[in-house]
Amino acid sequence: MSEFNDNNRLKFYCDDDRCIDCNGCAVACDEAHELPLGIRRRRVITLNEGVPGKEISTSIACMHCEDAPCSLVCPVDCFYIRADGIVLHDKNKCIGCGYCLMACPYGSITKGKDGKAQKCNLCAEKLE
Repeated sequence: MSEFNDNNRLKFYCDDDRCIDCNGCAVACDEAHELPLGIRRRRVITLNEGVPGKEISTSIACMHCEDAPCSLVCPVDCFYIRADGIVLHDKNKCIGCGYCLMACPYGSITKGKDGKAQKCNLCAEKLE
């Protein structure tokens, strides 16, 4: 049984009714984390693109899953889940195997220039 529930897990909320696919959230994330070009932890997707009245854009990144698939497949246990539900990983433990990339149903993990996993940390360093 998990110690988390939806009432005490931190989440990133995107109001789909107001999102205009400007990518401002993705750019802000890139700049806040000084990410190199081509590495993106947050992205905007548009569903039903081209269908009048049905298009919905939303910002997505790591969903900080309760039973995070990335942590379940990692052979070196570099992923861990904080008490507030944020899924983090220890880049020093990461061996760059890529299992987490394949396991993530949201496509939210990428490889950095060093070949190690990169993912959204929900700006955990700013929450301290």
